[in-house]
Amino acid sequence: MTAMLTVRNVKKSYGQAAILRGATLDVQRGEVVSILGSSGAGKSTLMRCVSHLEPVDAGTISIDGQLVGYERRGNDLHEVKESVLCRQRQDIGMVFQHFNLFGHLTALDNVTIGPRKVLGRRRGEVEEEARNLLAQVGLADQADSYPRQLSGGQQQRVAIARAMAMHPKLMLFDEPTSALDPGLVGEVLRVIRQLAEGGMTMVIVTHEVRFALDVSDRIVLMDGGTVAYDAGPQEWLTSTHPLVTTFMSHFKASQDAITSIGSEDRNTAS
Repeated sequence: MTAMLTVRNVKKSYGQAAILRGATLDVQRGEVVSILGSSGAGKSTLMRCVSHLEPVDAGTISIDGQLVGYERRGNDLHEVKESVLCRQRQDIGMVFQHFNLFGHLTALDNVTIGPRKVLGRRRGEVEEEARNLLAQVGLADQADSYPRQLSGGQQQRVAIARAMAMHPKLMLFDEPTSALDPGLVGEVLRVIRQLAEGGMTMVIVTHEVRFALDVSDRIVLMDGGTVAYDAGPQEWLTSTHPLVTTFMSHFKASQDAITSIGSEDRNTAS
């Protein structure tokens, strides 16, 4: 069976800085794969290359067996026209760190604009579907609200509904909770969990290690622009791979520090 996402030996540099150094990854249909790693490991760059927001320097990326951003002519690859790329991107839903909603549009209009403008669908059928999507992300009562009237968590949930309105084959989440206040993280993670339970194929770049362990079929560790480790959650918890043990020790240390600060705050308050 063809993988939904196939990344083969992808390389990407900015000037003299090599960010991706031959990243390779397969994601099967219905799989949830989380990508962890330190800052600068290449996680977000890989997501931008998958959606062809950044062209690759070498290697290939395919969605459902079709090359993204390129076409083969003989033995060579050539970038496709913008119109072709737009059609390819319809298969990819992407939710960024920042919500990127249109500030002059309501939540409902933010969700409907893609299907209307890109897919040419009628407003009536799109609006009904958009209201259902907003209900799925817990925002049925906010359809007529503008982004400035919504919390960060609510805006991110609108962004998820907007991506789903295009009926993508693959959803990409690039640190979807990193711009949120801690108290708002849970509401966004609950929506992502619902999508996972519904069988959506997803790749999630995240710093939420506990969430990744709980929701993912596989967890990838990126290091130095490559996929350094790729295994299921149970294997992660018992792994003796040096990069994994180092990463998890840093995670546990940060969690201990947060717990300690919380305890000090409670003691001070009492």
